[in-house]
Amino acid sequence: MRVLAILLNGVTGPITVLGKPQTYSGNMVPWEATLPPKKIAAVASYIRAEWGNGAPEITEADVVAAKKEFASQTAPWTETQLLQ
Repeated sequence: MRVLAILLNGVTGPITVLGKPQTYSGNMVPWEATLPPKKIAAVASYIRAEWGNGAPEITEADVVAAKKEFASQTAPWTETQLLQ
């Protein structure tokens, strides 16, 4: 799940938003070492439910599973990596 990958490890470099390349001068920092899984789940659930989104809630168990799945990722993601 991309939202958890991004929240856990951050993202860097240009990304495409709504089909248009957008370059950000900063990077999104990783939150894995800062926030516990319960809070990351709350942030992900908020993102997925706001701004016209209607995706289901993310659970703490989802975050724990994502941490295991993405454990080998030690640097922020790039768009290319996230799209693979």
